[in-house]
Amino acid sequence: MPGIIEFALEGFFNPNADFIPNKRFSTGNDVHGIHAADALNMGLRVGVQDIRAEEPDNWDSDGYEFGFRIKGTLKTGTYFTLNYFNGIADSPVQRPAPGSTFPPYTDDDGRTVVLPVKEGYYADLEYAGFTFTHDLESLYISALGGVAPVIRFEALYAFDSSFRTDGYDPNRNPYGEIFEEHDEIWWGMGIDWKFKWNLLNRRRYISFIPEFSQMHIRDYPSKFKLADGTTNPGRLRMAGDAAAPENYYIVSVRMDTFYLLDKWQPFVFWMRDIKNSTQGDMWLFKLNYLPNTTWKFTLALYLLQNDLWKTVESYEQAGLNHKDNLSFTVQYQF
Repeated sequence: MPGIIEFALEGFFNPNADFIPNKRFSTGNDVHGIHAADALNMGLRVGVQDIRAEEPDNWDSDGYEFGFRIKGTLKTGTYFTLNYFNGIADSPVQRPAPGSTFPPYTDDDGRTVVLPVKEGYYADLEYAGFTFTHDLESLYISALGGVAPVIRFEALYAFDSSFRTDGYDPNRNPYGEIFEEHDEIWWGMGIDWKFKWNLLNRRRYISFIPEFSQMHIRDYPSKFKLADGTTNPGRLRMAGDAAAPENYYIVSVRMDTFYLLDKWQPFVFWMRDIKNSTQGDMWLFKLNYLPNTTWKFTLALYLLQNDLWKTVESYEQAGLNHKDNLSFTVQYQF
């Protein structure tokens, strides 16, 4: 093909021999351990949730997945892919349902615990998108080590994604929340840059990777009618029940390098969630020690902060509170 020096077509088909849903972050320490979301609702401690979403049977066509990818390299050095996927989401879209229970114990602060019930389904998932990467040779700077940065861009359009609303329709669900479908646009870009800075490392390159991404939900509802005839601002929740604002932004930066014959690797990662309902940060500071090709020792510090959940007391679902942690892991590769 004109202008293309490499070209390939790939495809796959998953016959759903064994459906495996996502192991998602949720409430209830008895199931999810110390990483369970620290959540309150109307003064009640939220425990493990009984999510009633029927999974597709093994080999059932409802769980089939297929897709294809076209990839190639242009004469300019740009690498690109065109992608299509049609299948089923691995997390259910869900809404509250009757049947919540109250076990005969309280949390450490004496609050009553509620075990909520939710109903939902594993929705169809279909999207088309593309990616490309390109060397920015015009930004070649010999004083910084002479490595040109690489720009990465990717985007997709999702068709009829399923969401749960926070509006009320007592004729369809006495709890109010209903399901509806909206198209989505996801896009993101990043830069991979390796440079030398003698003040930090005289011998090895420093890897610097900033990224930015956005999710946009089309035809976002402006308001919902409540059971008493009044209205409230429109709000949606995606599969897994996470809040889904009309526009969702994330920015992140990663840096790492090597010292002492590539045996020590410091690593820093920062991510800022700029979406309307959380506005939080995650910091990861990590130090890897690799004495040889089989052993790896890692000391890691995670710091999580959520601006709105810590400053607006009326919004009680502070799921990321009390989740800062320090860990040490040992890995052996056979």
